[in-house]
Formats: sequence, C-alpha cells, structure tokens
Amino acid sequence: FKSSWLDKRLIFNVAYYHQKYENLVYSDLTGIPYVSDNGQGVRQLGFAIPMNSNIDAKIDGVDVDASFMVTERWRVSGGVSWADGKYKNQLIPCKDGNFDGIPDAGAFSPAQFPAGVLIARCSMSGRSSTTAKWNATLQSEYSHPIVGDLSAFVSGLLTYTPKNPYADPLYEVPDYALLNLQLGLRNPSAGWEVQVFARNVTNKNTITAKGS
Repeated sequence: FKSSWLDKRLIFNVAYYHQKYENLVYSDLTGIPYVSDNGQGVRQLGFAIPMNSNIDAKIDGVDVDASFMVTERWRVSGGVSWADGKYKNQLIPCKDGNFDGIPDAGAFSPAQFPAGVLIARCSMSGRSSTTAKWNATLQSEYSHPIVGDLSAFVSGLLTYTPKNPYADPLYEVPDYALLNLQLGLRNPSAGWEVQVFARNVTNKNTITAKGS
C-alpha cells in the first residue's frame, strides 16, 4: 500500500510479505553431541558448535515507512520493520540422551548411541531467525542554499534495535540505539557532494554476541 498526502509532502507506505523457504540453513549454538570413528574402530563423542542443518520455514513480515517535508528544506523520514520466521515439525539434530525424539539434558557417551546412529534427531518447532523481531529507524535532513545551486546540509540517522533473546540461548542482547550525523555541501546540477560524518555519536557500546 502506497499513499501520498498534503500535496505529496507526506508519504506513507506499508508492505506485507509471506515467504516460504525450503532447506533454509538453521544453526544450533548449544552444542549438539555426535559420535565419530577415529578410523581404528573406536567411537568418540564430540560436540558441534554450531550445528547446521536444513529446514523448511515460513516467514511473515511487515515494513512501514513514511516521510514528511516539514518545510521546503527540512525532511523527516522513518520506518519500522517486523518479521517472524518459524519452522514446524522439522527433523533437527538435538540433545536426546534416550533417543526418544524429545530433547533432554541427559548425560552423553558413545555407548548411548544405537548402532549406526551418529547423531540424535528430534521433531522440533521454533523460530528460524536469531535476530530481533523488529527494528526502527528515524532520519532527518535540513539543507540551506549558499550560492547558486550550492547548498549546505546536516542530517542524522537514528537506528533502534530492541531486546533480542534469540541471538544466544544463554544471553539476551539488550536494546540499543545508534546515532550517526553528517555535515556537508552538495551541488546537484554539477553532480557532486562532499561530507564529513560521525558514527555512533553517543559512543554506545553493546555486547551483541557471547562466545561459548
């Protein structure tokens, strides 16, 4: 859905999408036990981090964006994106000490694995992505003429990411916002622009992943 209002000073758009994936690469970061042969007939227990597998998944998402010309030279825009990816009843390598197809936290040893079975698999359902479900951006720019077609401008971009409990099974990434600023000169008729910029102006530091 696309729309314009107030003599096209206000633009408002909404998009919905539904996606189906086959053999989507899915990574488990918890450490999945498996049995290997050392080449001399000795079975050894190992743990794979990450354990990658292929699953079928469905993703529903919504993108909303808008922009508004506050004045002839001042524009404000922003957007929000939301996406929810899920998989259902997929056979995935798992921790299953008694091999009943249900994940558990039992102890593991090579002797537990039935003959010919190198890794346990469980029928599982869950979320297919490790990113936060949504994020938002806000951007603004003001320009001012200097001489002829030459103008100066200042702009800023604020990106917000909410809390994310999906990135790590043992760690929830806190919410954070990043602010970037730009200052420059441009001449559209001559086709050039120069600018200086500052990234992460507020010096925000956030741990987004932790190693095992």
